[in-house]
Amino acid sequence: MNTKLLISLLVSISFFACNKNSNEERTLFAAPQDTVIAKMRDTLQAFTIDATKDTIIRGKSGIRVAIGANVFVDEDGNPVSNVNIELLEATDVQSFIENGLTTVSGDSILESGGMFYINATSNGKDVKIKNSEAITLSVPAASIIGDMSVFYGAYNDEGKLNWEIVKGEENMQLDFNMLALPLSSFGYETRGNAIKDNAFLGGPLVGEEIIKLADPKYEGTFIATREFDQRLKVHILGSIMEPDKKAFKDVMDIYKKHINGNLWEADEEVLTYLTPHYNDLMKRMDDKEHLDNDKFGFGKWEIAKGFKDFGTACWNILKSSPKARCTRPIDFNKLGISETTTKQDLVAKGISPAQADRYLYMYNEQKAETTTATIKAYTISVSKLGWVNIDRFLNDPNCKESNMKVAVTGVDTNKVKLMLIFPLRNICVESVKNVGNKYSFTNKSGAYRKLPIGEEAILIALSSKNGKPYYGSTKIKIAETGEFAITVSETTIEEMKAFLAIALKENKPKL
Repeated sequence: MNTKLLISLLVSISFFACNKNSNEERTLFAAPQDTVIAKMRDTLQAFTIDATKDTIIRGKSGIRVAIGANVFVDEDGNPVSNVNIELLEATDVQSFIENGLTTVSGDSILESGGMFYINATSNGKDVKIKNSEAITLSVPAASIIGDMSVFYGAYNDEGKLNWEIVKGEENMQLDFNMLALPLSSFGYETRGNAIKDNAFLGGPLVGEEIIKLADPKYEGTFIATREFDQRLKVHILGSIMEPDKKAFKDVMDIYKKHINGNLWEADEEVLTYLTPHYNDLMKRMDDKEHLDNDKFGFGKWEIAKGFKDFGTACWNILKSSPKARCTRPIDFNKLGISETTTKQDLVAKGISPAQADRYLYMYNEQKAETTTATIKAYTISVSKLGWVNIDRFLNDPNCKESNMKVAVTGVDTNKVKLMLIFPLRNICVESVKNVGNKYSFTNKSGAYRKLPIGEEAILIALSSKNGKPYYGSTKIKIAETGEFAITVSETTIEEMKAFLAIALKENKPKL
């Protein structure tokens, strides 16, 4: 994704500007404008815990909540024991839509790394997190992006959830540190030996380089992380199209050169090095006249085209790597953390209670890992309860002002909930203006909001008529001007969810 952190943040009115106690801002859903569509919403997951003990809660969508002993207190600051936890997870675009959530902060569009709602009560009354404390959450993600921030959510006067970036809260933090696993978890030696005997995947030259990664000196480095292993798999696939396999060795040497630095620094150098190789490959794939005699041996043009698409997909994955801003694994030895380390031990070293809980959680996660198949996750500390989102502002160089409109037919247009979806970016934006049956996503506060021109997106329309739900969807390409059309048809809630899943899967833009 071609995005950067927005330097100038647009500040909107949020519940942080209010004088209310933060624990009063825990509304799960605003009053529904359409009770039919409201039936799509998820139900809260409920857990009962002994708050005097360390506890880990696991949500059905993969969010894990680590709650330290005695972090919850009542309104008077008194400790509580039996606590009821409520959790709602929204980690993908489909869950955003079904729960009526959008990725918007004021007039600005956000790319989301995942949302969740968490609340805690005891004996029917709200409890809060004690000052200087926090709870730690692990939010799963397909890939980790290093310029995300933490946002809190509150409903505005229109009943829509608005996200406001968290500033100046010491206990509210988001970690991008990678976890180093035992090198044996990755099986580099076994994989390398298998590839040595497989000429298609690279043969001896590639296999030997992979075997070298099993050297014990790489324990605790980014070579021993899931993030590096993800990159390695792409490089192995890319080596299929490389004639002499030298580039694979050169790439491995670049990573090793940066072994004591940040992974993103190595990613940038690797990308620079491979750019001319990729450009040359694309030229060769377009040369029909010489393909049959080319040393790649692809032969027919139809076969070569398939390899070209495959190579482009691999290249796009590699291009996104530096943007993840992966740093280096946490050095738990340097922090003095072992299996016997307690929270009190770390606090005595000057580490805050919230940070201590987060370090211990991540240490235990590292020890528990036995496979590289586990999905990656953001680790976040929360010092307030309610709606929380992991986001960054959309700031793509391809974004321009757009006055595109969408015409909706098939139902009373005053009841349509029309959304613009960018699945790869986890963006969900609701229309902001309607004249007749013409909807706009961009005409906000008298100015046109910027959108990534030329990018594929999905339009989703939800509505109801006579107590029956209506649904429609179509794929579009964002334009600076013009008009699109979408028709809604009667369905059921169950079918609507199924249609939505199909639309997001089948119309999802390719890498």
